[in-house]
Amino acid sequence: MKKFKRMLAGLACVLAVCLCTPTAFAAKVIIYFDANGGTCTSAAERTNDEGKLGSLPGASMEGYTFDGWYTETVGGTKVTTSTVFTGDTTVYAHWTVKSTA
Repeated sequence: MKKFKRMLAGLACVLAVCLCTPTAFAAKVIIYFDANGGTCTSAAERTNDEGKLGSLPGASMEGYTFDGWYTETVGGTKVTTSTVFTGDTTVYAHWTVKSTA
């Protein structure tokens, strides 16, 4: 019974620390980059403790201009280094056809 009480007290302490300092135990998440027909310099990156990316990879596709990373293949919200991710996510490259004029 004493072992159980000590174990319970230890778990209570760990729980208290986690609840009082959530950023200390924040889980980093993985962001996957889908080049959507093109190529990119990184397939995936891990966020920092704040859930943000330090930088975004570049992307290219012949005949197209890279418009940036978005949360959906069509439409969606543009992703920046200020975007906060709360779970593993895939983001998608958006493209504009280069004019041939």
